[in-house]
Amino acid sequence: MTALPSRRGLDIRYTSLGVDQFGSKVKVFLSYRLACDALVVNTTLHPDIATLGALVGTWTGQGHGEYPTITSFDYEETVTFAHMGKPFLSYLQRTSSVPDGHPLHIEVGYLRMPSPGIVEMIVSQPTGIAEVDEGTITAADSTSAEPSTSADPSTGPAATIGSTLVLDLHSASVATSTSAKPVTQVTRRIVIDGDVMHYELKMAAMGLDLTHHLSATLHKVE
Repeated sequence: MTALPSRRGLDIRYTSLGVDQFGSKVKVFLSYRLACDALVVNTTLHPDIATLGALVGTWTGQGHGEYPTITSFDYEETVTFAHMGKPFLSYLQRTSSVPDGHPLHIEVGYLRMPSPGIVEMIVSQPTGIAEVDEGTITAADSTSAEPSTSADPSTGPAATIGSTLVLDLHSASVATSTSAKPVTQVTRRIVIDGDVMHYELKMAAMGLDLTHHLSATLHKVE
């Protein structure tokens, strides 16, 4: 059973036999309530996160996952970035398998900009993993694959609004519960080009070095 989004929040409830990102079959019972004004976007975006404004909205599309320890898979994905006028964005991501539509994964978190051009992303996963990611947001020309300013977090470049925004994030820390799969490092690269989002996620897990895991192309739907 899944409840649809409402003005005041979002209810998601389902019970299913799914497969997590490491290929383990898991019995999933999820009852998640995000009932706060963070999903209400009819207020002014805080000026400290104006550069993140291009992310605000709901994005859907398809992705592909792979890792040396699992069987490759395709998935449908919905991502929502929203705000409540405070200096952060809320983040909600959920995926389902292709072609049967079974729930695969969900994660929630926040994005903030402690200084111009610097981004922090906090991510919590029901698999017992929590990330603190840090990095940069830079503007790039739509015809260029390279950001127009330095992506070195130590220099703190001030991103300017351009046709394409690039977020490069790396995990400053990854915390895992005692029962979680061992994950030691994560990187996320998000490219926003108008109403199209591309992203790639790499991780170091199960004793392996940093390796490509996920990539997707999403389109803004609202």
